[in-house]
Amino acid sequence: MSVSLTSAPARRLFAAVLTLAFGLAAHGAAVLKHRYSFNEPAGATRLRDSVGGLPWDGFLRGNGGTLVSPITPTDGSAVNGTGQLILNGVDGFVDLPNHIVSTLTNFTIETWVTWTDPAANPNEHIFDFGDGSGTEGSANGLNNYIYFTPKKGSTPQFSLVDASTNGGGACGCAIKEVGAVALPINQQLYLALVFDPVGGVVKLYTNGVLYASTNSSLAAGNWPWPLSSIHDVNDWLGRSENGSFPNFKGIYDEFRIWKGVLSDAEIATNAGLGPNVLPPGQSQVRLCATIYDRYADFVEFEGSPGGVTPGLVANVLDVDGNPKYIGPGGGTPLPVQFLQLFWR
Repeated sequence: MSVSLTSAPARRLFAAVLTLAFGLAAHGAAVLKHRYSFNEPAGATRLRDSVGGLPWDGFLRGNGGTLVSPITPTDGSAVNGTGQLILNGVDGFVDLPNHIVSTLTNFTIETWVTWTDPAANPNEHIFDFGDGSGTEGSANGLNNYIYFTPKKGSTPQFSLVDASTNGGGACGCAIKEVGAVALPINQQLYLALVFDPVGGVVKLYTNGVLYASTNSSLAAGNWPWPLSSIHDVNDWLGRSENGSFPNFKGIYDEFRIWKGVLSDAEIATNAGLGPNVLPPGQSQVRLCATIYDRYADFVEFEGSPGGVTPGLVANVLDVDGNPKYIGPGGGTPLPVQFLQLFWR
């Protein structure tokens, strides 16, 4: 038996049926969109999004590297084979696919991370979504961004969520979320960021407790602005859009992006559960054939729950700026066995 997906309506209907039948259960009003658990074998450079699927996998790179022009880190940054990503603060970072937040209305980021820089240098970015000079791969200045740093400045020292649609903190479009002190080193922290332009709210949580919330004195006059204002062609873990800032030195145990806003109670629950544990009622699948709307560009398959079938990945981008996966195409019917679901 086979299923023909040769027409766009058929592909969309089939994807909708799969979503309804096997999709992600909502955690309250929010839906888990991306989950990076760093469970790859030691030395892997492709980092699986176990929720979003193949089009949203990240890649470990060295500074200057992109999805189409990979550069290996020189500082030994790597996944360690036991569920952690270790970035050593020189040139290692993770490049996530374009537009990972700008297509959302609001979002919640969760991560379990340990800052290990013994010098506790300022301006190391745990994540930074935006662009450096309007072009992909550049790091020529903070132009358009949402980022978090565990330490901003030297005197006084504080942690900072900062976002701007044009020109940095001096423009009329900046929103800053200031933590009272710099975050500690050598201590695993659960961090959650609620970024909600709909409600005009930005909240930062540490270890499940509200740490800082939107301060009207630090919000620009035209906040809130939509997330579509962010030109996030550089979606990076561990690297800043400003090339003069150091890379982040630390350990990631998990990184998640939710579509929607997690509540205080949900954040407290997730903090208590720790990394690698989904909250109650949250199921997860990774489809072996995922984006049917892009069938003209590619069909993607996953060969086993443990990894991607060799030969299906090409270092080119599709029309949306995301990594392109080359598989059997041309509108041929897909055998049912290729449409099985892998649970993780």
